[in-house]
Amino acid sequence: MTELTMLVTDEELPETLGQVQRLRGANEVLTEGFRFRDVVVTIPHPDSGAVDSALVAYCFDRSGLQVQDSESGEVIPRSLSNMEEQATLERGSDGRWRIASIRNRESSC
Repeated sequence: MTELTMLVTDEELPETLGQVQRLRGANEVLTEGFRFRDVVVTIPHPDSGAVDSALVAYCFDRSGLQVQDSESGEVIPRSLSNMEEQATLERGSDGRWRIASIRNRESSC
């Protein structure tokens, strides 16, 4: 939990914890094959008043993602589609950037 608060905002924390609990409940671990393509970072113009936020858009290529059973270490066969994702980041008062939200949809990106 402490490590997660260094990565996500308080608003995004319940969603992230829910995803971790879902993986743990299914005895699943994502071990390798994470690929992020076509990354575009957008930082608002300083005159917009939103200088402490940024938008990161990318393709989460899951074609090589490997899922393992956390107890046996056995690879669980999966065919996962790519996800087009947008992450909104916010800079906290401590100067750290954290994920405020992630929105995604299946895509052939």
